[in-house]
Amino acid sequence: NAEYMGALSGSRGPKAFVLKPQREGGGNNIYEDQAVRDVLSAGKGLSQYILMERIHARASPSLIFDRTHTTNSSTSANGGSACHPAVAGVVRDTISELGIYAIH
Repeated sequence: NAEYMGALSGSRGPKAFVLKPQREGGGNNIYEDQAVRDVLSAGKGLSQYILMERIHARASPSLIFDRTHTTNSSTSANGGSACHPAVAGVVRDTISELGIYAIH
């Protein structure tokens, strides 16, 4: 706990770090002031978490194909009537995550 608190209260402050649970899957990360409160009150429960440097990723516009946004096309590609509405491409800001794993 003392090491975590030292990092969180240091010159970079709590915005530079994230408490992450040591288990598979995403979510349940603890950020900023909540991380400080949890470190101060967690006791032995803190052993389930790891303090990591936070990555501040930049959002970029991406083309997303989304079935909830459809076009009003009434004909199919071959000129007949469409059985299903065409899926529309929607531009949204996204943060890309790429994991590269290797075994030597």
